[in-house]
Amino acid sequence: MSLPSCWPVLNLELFTNLKSQIEAAGKAESQEQIQAIVDEVYAQINTMEGAISSQLATLNPILALITAPVNPAEVITWIGNFITDFLGPYILPIAKYEAQLVEIAVEVAAIADTISAIESARPDIHISIPAFPNITCTL
Repeated sequence: MSLPSCWPVLNLELFTNLKSQIEAAGKAESQEQIQAIVDEVYAQINTMEGAISSQLATLNPILALITAPVNPAEVITWIGNFITDFLGPYILPIAKYEAQLVEIAVEVAAIADTISAIESARPDIHISIPAFPNITCTL
Protein backbone atom coordinates (compact mmCIF):
# COMPACT_ATOMS: atom_id res chain seq x y z
CA MET A 1 0.00 0.00 0.00
CA SER A 2 1.42 3.38 -0.93
CA LEU A 3 0.77 6.61 0.94
CA PRO A 4 -1.86 8.96 -0.48
CA SER A 5 -0.57 12.13 -2.11
CA CYS A 6 -2.08 14.22 0.71
CA TRP A 7 -0.01 12.34 3.32
CA PRO A 8 1.58 14.81 5.76
CA VAL A 9 5.35 14.66 5.71
CA LEU A 10 7.41 15.78 8.68
CA ASN A 11 9.88 18.32 7.34
CA LEU A 12 12.99 17.86 9.47
CA GLU A 13 14.65 20.78 7.66
CA LEU A 14 12.21 22.97 9.57
CA PHE A 15 13.98 22.02 12.80
CA THR A 16 17.35 22.96 11.31
CA ASN A 17 15.90 26.35 10.37
CA LEU A 18 14.39 26.82 13.82
CA LYS A 19 17.72 26.01 15.50
CA SER A 20 19.47 28.43 13.14
CA GLN A 21 17.01 31.19 14.07
CA ILE A 22 17.71 30.64 17.76
CA GLU A 23 21.48 30.52 17.21
CA ALA A 24 21.44 33.72 15.13
CA ALA A 25 19.32 35.51 17.72
CA GLY A 26 21.59 34.29 20.51
CA LYS A 27 24.53 36.08 18.94
CA ALA A 28 22.91 39.42 18.28
CA GLU A 29 19.66 39.92 20.16
CA SER A 30 18.59 40.85 23.67
CA GLN A 31 17.23 38.30 26.10
CA GLU A 32 13.67 39.44 25.38
CA GLN A 33 14.13 39.05 21.63
CA ILE A 34 15.71 35.62 22.04
CA GLN A 35 12.87 34.58 24.35
CA ALA A 36 10.29 35.74 21.79
CA ILE A 37 11.97 33.63 19.10
CA VAL A 38 12.19 30.60 21.41
CA ASP A 39 8.50 30.99 22.32
CA GLU A 40 7.57 31.20 18.62
CA VAL A 41 9.68 28.12 17.78
CA TYR A 42 8.07 26.06 20.53
CA ALA A 43 4.59 27.25 19.54
CA GLN A 44 5.23 25.88 16.04
CA ILE A 45 6.56 22.59 17.42
CA ASN A 46 3.62 22.23 19.82
CA THR A 47 1.21 22.86 16.93
CA MET A 48 2.83 20.06 14.91
CA GLU A 49 2.79 17.70 17.89
CA GLY A 50 -0.84 18.55 18.62
CA ALA A 51 -1.90 17.84 15.04
CA ILE A 52 -0.13 14.48 15.04
CA SER A 53 -1.48 13.53 18.47
CA SER A 54 -4.99 14.47 17.34
CA GLN A 55 -4.71 12.20 14.32
CA LEU A 56 -3.40 9.37 16.51
CA ALA A 57 -6.34 9.80 18.89
CA THR A 58 -8.66 9.42 15.91
CA LEU A 59 -6.86 6.37 14.53
CA ASN A 60 -5.97 4.49 17.73
CA PRO A 61 -9.46 2.94 18.27
CA ILE A 62 -8.83 0.95 15.11
CA LEU A 63 -6.06 -0.91 16.95
CA ALA A 64 -8.72 -2.56 19.15
CA LEU A 65 -10.17 -4.20 16.02
CA ILE A 66 -6.94 -5.92 14.99
CA THR A 67 -7.53 -8.94 17.25
CA ALA A 68 -10.29 -11.16 15.93
CA PRO A 69 -12.71 -12.63 18.47
CA VAL A 70 -12.99 -16.43 18.86
CA ASN A 71 -16.06 -17.61 16.90
CA PRO A 72 -16.94 -20.37 14.45
CA ALA A 73 -14.34 -20.96 11.76
CA GLU A 74 -16.23 -19.11 9.00
CA VAL A 75 -16.58 -15.97 11.07
CA ILE A 76 -12.94 -16.16 12.12
CA THR A 77 -11.88 -16.36 8.49
CA TRP A 78 -14.12 -13.42 7.56
CA ILE A 79 -12.90 -11.35 10.49
CA GLY A 80 -9.31 -12.25 9.65
CA ASN A 81 -9.80 -11.09 6.07
CA PHE A 82 -11.57 -7.94 7.25
CA ILE A 83 -8.70 -7.13 9.57
CA THR A 84 -6.01 -7.89 7.01
CA ASP A 85 -7.63 -6.31 3.97
CA PHE A 86 -9.56 -3.40 5.49
CA LEU A 87 -8.18 -2.46 8.87
CA GLY A 88 -4.54 -3.36 8.29
CA PRO A 89 -3.80 -0.35 6.06
CA TYR A 90 -4.91 1.98 8.86
CA ILE A 91 -1.96 0.85 10.95
CA LEU A 92 0.53 2.51 8.60
CA PRO A 93 -0.54 6.07 9.50
CA ILE A 94 -0.36 5.25 13.21
CA ALA A 95 3.20 3.97 12.88
CA LYS A 96 4.18 6.96 10.74
CA TYR A 97 2.71 9.49 13.17
CA GLU A 98 4.36 7.82 16.13
CA ALA A 99 7.71 7.84 14.33
CA GLN A 100 7.23 11.55 13.64
CA LEU A 101 6.50 12.21 17.32
CA VAL A 102 9.78 10.50 18.24
CA GLU A 103 11.61 12.61 15.63
CA ILE A 104 10.02 15.77 17.06
CA ALA A 105 11.16 14.80 20.57
CA VAL A 106 14.74 14.31 19.32
CA GLU A 107 14.70 17.69 17.55
CA VAL A 108 13.21 19.44 20.59
CA ALA A 109 16.10 18.09 22.66
CA ALA A 110 18.56 19.47 20.08
CA ILE A 111 16.84 22.87 20.21
CA ALA A 112 17.06 22.83 24.02
CA ASP A 113 20.79 22.09 23.68
CA THR A 114 21.12 25.07 21.33
CA ILE A 115 19.41 27.28 23.89
CA SER A 116 21.70 25.98 26.64
CA ALA A 117 24.75 26.74 24.50
CA ILE A 118 23.54 30.32 24.03
CA GLU A 119 23.02 30.68 27.77
CA SER A 120 26.53 29.33 28.43
CA ALA A 121 28.02 31.78 25.96
CA ARG A 122 25.95 34.67 27.30
CA PRO A 123 25.75 34.42 31.10
CA ASP A 124 23.79 37.70 31.21
CA ILE A 125 20.67 36.01 29.84
CA HIS A 126 18.34 33.20 30.81
CA ILE A 127 15.90 31.77 28.25
CA SER A 128 12.75 30.09 29.53
CA ILE A 129 11.94 26.99 27.47
CA PRO A 130 8.18 26.62 26.91
CA ALA A 131 6.46 23.44 28.03
CA PHE A 132 6.45 20.50 25.67
CA PRO A 133 4.07 17.57 26.22
CA ASN A 134 5.28 14.09 27.13
CA ILE A 135 5.15 11.92 24.05
CA THR A 136 3.70 8.43 24.37
CA CYS A 137 3.41 5.85 21.63
CA THR A 138 1.05 2.88 21.40
CA LEU A 139 2.82 0.59 18.94
